[in-house]
Amino acid sequence: MKNRFKIFFSLLLILFFIGFLYISQNLRNQEGLFKEVKKAIPNNIKFFLLDTIFIHKKQEYHLEKINNLETENTILKNLLVKRNFELSQVPLVFGEIPLKKIDKDIGFNFENSHLFLEKFKTLYLNVCKHEHCKAGSAYIESFDKKLFIASANGIFGYSDLENFSDKNFSMKVIKSNITDLIKYDLFYKDSQFGIKDLLIHNNKLYISLSYELSDHCFNTSILFADLNLKKLEFEEFFVPETCIGFEFVNFNPHHSGGRLFPYSNEKIFFSSGEYKKMIYAQDSKNVFGKIVLIDINSRKHEIISMGHRNPQGLYYDSDNNIIFSTDHGPQGGDEINFADLNQKKIHNFGWPISSYGVHYGGDPNNILYEEAPLHKSHKEYGFNEPLKYFDEGIGISQVVVVPKKFNNLEKKQIFVASMGNDLSEGDLSLHHLILNNDFSIFEHRVIPINERIRDLIYVEELNKFFLFLESTGSIGVIDNR
Repeated sequence: MKNRFKIFFSLLLILFFIGFLYISQNLRNQEGLFKEVKKAIPNNIKFFLLDTIFIHKKQEYHLEKINNLETENTILKNLLVKRNFELSQVPLVFGEIPLKKIDKDIGFNFENSHLFLEKFKTLYLNVCKHEHCKAGSAYIESFDKKLFIASANGIFGYSDLENFSDKNFSMKVIKSNITDLIKYDLFYKDSQFGIKDLLIHNNKLYISLSYELSDHCFNTSILFADLNLKKLEFEEFFVPETCIGFEFVNFNPHHSGGRLFPYSNEKIFFSSGEYKKMIYAQDSKNVFGKIVLIDINSRKHEIISMGHRNPQGLYYDSDNNIIFSTDHGPQGGDEINFADLNQKKIHNFGWPISSYGVHYGGDPNNILYEEAPLHKSHKEYGFNEPLKYFDEGIGISQVVVVPKKFNNLEKKQIFVASMGNDLSEGDLSLHHLILNNDFSIFEHRVIPINERIRDLIYVEELNKFFLFLESTGSIGVIDNR
C-alpha cells in the first residue's frame, strides 16, 4: 500500500511539474514569478523532464548556459552539441583539380623592383579558421620542384612547378589515412581544430594539428608520413603529455600555434600556442606558449623560447643562427620577434606579463590584469623586446627571410604576412621589413594584397613567393619583373 502511495505521489508530482513548465513556456508575461518557482525545482527533476518530456528544450537549455560565458568562448557551442557527425561526410576528393586564374596581374612599384601578383583559385576548400575567412584555410610547402598543399581539414595535393603557367596549373590530390587517425568531428568541420602547418623534410611529410589527447582535451601535436604521392600513411610523431580541455572556461583552439621549420637533417623547430591558458606560457614544464627544437630520432625536445601567446609564423635564418617568429597579441600588440641562438639561453618574450596590447574591451579594471598585467616594457622585466609590434593588431601570420637576389637589396630583409579584415590598419597585406646589421628596422613597406594571407613561402629556384589566400581560397604567386 505504501509503495502504491509513493508511486502515485511521485507521478502526481511529475505531472504537476510538467503542467507548470508547460504553462511557464506559454505565459511570458509572468516571467518573474516563474523564475522564482523554477529555482525551487531540483536540478535532477529538471534534467529528467528535459530528457523525457521536453527533449526539444534541452539544446536551448545548454545554449542558455553557454551564452553566459565570455563572448570569445563561443567555440563551446560546438563542443556541447551532440556529436552526430559521421566521417563518411568528409569530402572525398580524388584525381586532378584545375586551378582557375581569377585575377589579372596586380603591380606593386618600389624603388628597385616591380612585383606582380597572380591568383589561382582552388576548388575543393570549404573549411575556414576564422569568421573573416570566406573560402577555406590551407598551408603550402615547396619540395622537389613541386608545390604541396594541405587543407585545414586534411585534404592533400601537389602541383608540378616546372609546368606552371597561366594556362596550365592544376592540383593532384593525394589520398591519406587521416580519417583513421582523427576521429573527432570538429577537425573536419571547424579548422580551429584542424591542421596548423605543413613541412616536408628528408622525404617525410609533417603536419601539426590540434590533437585530442583525451576526451575533449587538446594540444598541438605533430603527425608524419613517408612522402608518397599516391597515399600518405600518417602516424604520431610528437604528442605532448599535457592537454587543455573545454572545461577550462577560456579554452580557445585559435591560440594553437603549430608552425614547423627545419633546423638540420636531424632536428626541426615547432611552435605551440597556449590555448588561452595564459600562465602556461611561463611554465617550463609544458610546451604551451613555446618554440621547441625536436630531435627527429629520439623525439625528445628542448625549449628554445617561451612567453608566446599564439606564434603564427616561424623561420630559421641558418646564416645568422637566428629564429624569426611572429606572435598574435591580445587586442593589438602583434609582434615580430627574433631569438639569437648564439646566445645559449632560453629566450623569453614575456607573455602574459608583458605585451604592447591590451585585454579585449580595453577595460583597465579587467580581472585578467591580475594574472596578465601586460606591462608595456619587456626588457624591464627581463624579457626580449620584439623586433616590431603593431598597435592595431594586423592578424600577423607567416614570416620569411629572402635573399638579396629577390630585389637586389644588400640589406637583410624579411616579409611578414597578415590576415585581419581592415586594409587601412595594415591587415590583408604583406609587410616588407628591411633590416640594419644590428637587426633594427631600416625601412618598413606595406604591400596591399586585400586578402587574408594564411601562409607564405619563398621558392628560391623560381625567385617567387607563393601565398595561400583564404579570402578566395586561392594560391597567390608574386614575382619580381
